Amino acid sequence: MTGFVGGTKVGDILTLENPSAIGPGNGFSVPVATVTSSATENVAVGRRAGGNGQLSDRNVYIGVESGRHNNGTNNVFIGYKAGQNESNSSNKLIIANTAGTPLIEGTFDAGGGSNGMVRVNGTFLLTASGPANSNDPGNYGQLGFDANYFYVCVQGGNPGVWKRVALSSW
Repeated sequence: MTGFVGGTKVGDILTLENPSAIGPGNGFSVPVATVTSSATENVAVGRRAGGNGQLSDRNVYIGVESGRHNNGTNNVFIGYKAGQNESNSSNKLIIANTAGTPLIEGTFDAGGGSNGMVRVNGTFLLTASGPANSNDPGNYGQLGFDANYFYVCVQGGNPGVWKRVALSSW
């Protein structure tokens, strides 16, 4: 591995010039992101991933140029150029394969509660499945459907509490 310095241990920052790959082989490589700032607790895999995040902390960048221009905190950028044009965003989830509109984007609740948000930019497909009866086990907020009803679990557990709405043609 070019640029590797012997004696590197866990916790050290390893900077590679013109990084080629970790575990190179036919059809498989993981480019290493270069860490050159005072940013802490970040994970970056991919060429220029998190590259300008000199003030950012607690981010995950996976993919070439993912989160490249971001200086925010607590973000997850997954995919080729995912979140590349985010600048000072915090608490974001972006899954994409281009710098354009992401397939999935979301906001984590900064307080650790349940006020987060997820948006799917495309068709969201739900697999057909519903409870056999109104007290089947389930998770609060779980959704399901069959040919006749749309179901929502309003109290999780075993037993759960399910509500349903009839479907009709229009």
